[in-house]
Amino acid sequence: MTIPTPGALGLPLGRWIAVPADLDELTKIGDEDHRRALVSEWRTLTDAVRSAVGRVPACWLGGSFFTTKERPSDLDCVYVLHHDDLQAAQSDPEKAQFLAAIVGKGARENFGLRVDTYYLDWWPRPGTLRGSEERRSGYLQDRGYWDDLWSRSREGELAEQKLPRRGYLEVIVDGYV
Repeated sequence: MTIPTPGALGLPLGRWIAVPADLDELTKIGDEDHRRALVSEWRTLTDAVRSAVGRVPACWLGGSFFTTKERPSDLDCVYVLHHDDLQAAQSDPEKAQFLAAIVGKGARENFGLRVDTYYLDWWPRPGTLRGSEERRSGYLQDRGYWDDLWSRSREGELAEQKLPRRGYLEVIVDGYV
């Protein structure tokens, strides 16, 4: 897939589907060496997350990396992790400690990786009705939160910040299976 060309605010509005190799195109904006290093750090962290949980279906990536900014400070990432895999990892103290250590700015502070990291506990369920487990899990609310956050700009007038104005990438890593 071809990722649309980012503008000053970021990608055009929407969730753009990509694969990890597509990120290489975005390193050609601004300081290429700097951007390549950020993508490399994201790949390193993604491999570590995969080692902890077994698979990473997808990541939602956003932030200043997807703008025309010369040297973005980091890459913002929400790992979409299968609920069962996440629960299994969190029952292992070492894996749970690692997952807790990377949240927010933890990957930078604890491992020197410039990736602001979060995860979305993905509850794959058939049908269209919401079950009580899904409501208790907060999955739908969390998914909406991240979609809304990545779609808004936090620059400009307050009223402008409330409106969807930019897009983000959904990078398919291991796939939704």
